[in-house]
Amino acid sequence: MTMIIGINLDEYIIVAADRREVCMQDGKVASITSDEINKFVKWNGGIITGCGYVPLLSDLKSYLKTTEITNTNQIVALTKQSVSSLPSYANAWKNQTHWMFSYLAPGDESNECRLGYIKSGSPDEVRMLYPMTSTIWAKLPDIEQRLNYLNESLKPLSASNEFNDNLQYHLGLIDDLFAYASTVDQTVSREFDYYIQCHNGEESLSRQA
Repeated sequence: MTMIIGINLDEYIIVAADRREVCMQDGKVASITSDEINKFVKWNGGIITGCGYVPLLSDLKSYLKTTEITNTNQIVALTKQSVSSLPSYANAWKNQTHWMFSYLAPGDESNECRLGYIKSGSPDEVRMLYPMTSTIWAKLPDIEQRLNYLNESLKPLSASNEFNDNLQYHLGLIDDLFAYASTVDQTVSREFDYYIQCHNGEESLSRQA
């Protein structure tokens, strides 16, 4: 199970994902395959990442790598295509597989940062993470409390020259979550990658160790 954190700060978005891949047997971790997995895939609008059934995630990522995407309807179509090809023995994974993707959309005065997500149980529905809200995808015993605290702790970016301080503040919140998750869920690594996309089109992908 991958841990993913998405934050929409209006002026920019942050998406973080752990780096662990595990081998599961009978619902338990049989072994840790790697702690060096980059779970982000770049597409022409931003990035996409996900958690759940690896072949299902890989299908959509492969489609996005080779397809010029101009609107979210295309992502929906590709998601449905991936789900429809799911083998019957993997049906249990349908409701446990989710994709998150970033993109920029035209606004009244400038582009707007968007974070969309699709759940394989409803592959024809794109849901949005609204400005100044966040989400956590993980198996945490107290996930509701952790998510509420994260949402209450978000700080808007009031001036462009405060960007670095604002970013480091939110990365600190994310770092605390991964530090905790790695102690309660063996499928989550302590290290994570994070992606930033700003409304002016600037973006970066980095590692937090």
